[in-house]
Amino acid sequence: MKQETRTKLHQWIEQEYQPWKTKMAEYNVKKQKNMEKLLVNSKGLQSVVGLLLDGEADEAVALWNKLGLMPQLSKVVVDRQREMITLTPTEGGAITLTLSELLGELDKMLG
Repeated sequence: MKQETRTKLHQWIEQEYQPWKTKMAEYNVKKQKNMEKLLVNSKGLQSVVGLLLDGEADEAVALWNKLGLMPQLSKVVVDRQREMITLTPTEGGAITLTLSELLGELDKMLG
């Protein structure tokens, strides 16, 4: 291999590959910690779902945030007629799901 090619390869490894590898490792650690937190809090998640289904959205939000789950929520609105739920994170925006989608996502997370 020519010296110029080696130099370019080493530059690419240092400038592109290593930063990407570091970011992926950080992401995987964060993902693993979130999964561990979800598994530890599975009973709490069941309680959150129960509160939501019982119409106790404020209590469900408080419990969700107390469990330290992400994203932190400021509000949850359940539309029973349409079987929809809207989650409002504290940083803004809104996530709207059907109740079936929400339960499916929770099942996958705990799966």
